[in-house]
Amino acid sequence: MSAFVTNLDLYVALKSGGGSKNIDFLFKTLTERIGVELSSEDLSIIKLYCRNFSSNVSKRWSASSRTQKTFLNKNSHWLESEIVWPKCKNIDLNNIFRVTEEEVPII
Repeated sequence: MSAFVTNLDLYVALKSGGGSKNIDFLFKTLTERIGVELSSEDLSIIKLYCRNFSSNVSKRWSASSRTQKTFLNKNSHWLESEIVWPKCKNIDLNNIFRVTEEEVPII
């Protein structure tokens, strides 16, 4: 399982689902990777997070004249930043999506 550590990781997942407005794809991707049954409250928190992230990407995309190169250049600092996961009631998303030792490449 690949980790979601930076905003770039989530951006790539969102884009692979057809674009920055595909909130349902991002939500499904995240909840499938969590791998445990979630409470309705946690599902609502994650869904809201997906909406907010998608909205943020859409605003940044529009401000970049909808050009990939411009978007990546103008938002490089944000994209490289660690994801700030929402606080859920029953799970810790930071622990679920962190990089494990098995996933760290050996150089």
